[in-house]
Amino acid sequence: MKTATDLTRRFALAAHELRQQLPPATLQAAIHRHLDRAEAAPPRRPWAAWLGWAGLSTAAATLAIALVVHSMLPADAQQPATTADADGFVRLVSADEWQRAQGDAARTWVVNTELPQARLAALGLPYDPARAGERVPAQLLMHSSGDVLAVRFNR
Repeated sequence: MKTATDLTRRFALAAHELRQQLPPATLQAAIHRHLDRAEAAPPRRPWAAWLGWAGLSTAAATLAIALVVHSMLPADAQQPATTADADGFVRLVSADEWQRAQGDAARTWVVNTELPQARLAALGLPYDPARAGERVPAQLLMHSSGDVLAVRFNR
């Protein structure tokens, strides 16, 4: 039992030392005033944070839907259609520009050249990827402005 009384005495001494460590009364009053002001502050609005997350999630969902719809479009809607004329030229410009070029035939000319086979894929034409580095003889129908209006491949 000696240890129980010894422990009680030590607790009493510790409590006395702790009471002596308290701040002065003026400082305690200032601390309490500050705590009272903090309690009187307007409460946080958790719904405001929720609205921010809702806007972000709406934007992400909209982007995801747009990507899905874009991927579901037919391939011909995503890439411009290439059409070949009776003379074998594949148009590279819109129908309006083609009509203007046909009306102004004095300002267009045919240029002989060679293009890499990989260029066929860019024009939407079939090609062999194993021969992508090989060159293909072609003729370009060019406007005097430097625009390439059409291409014809000579195989």
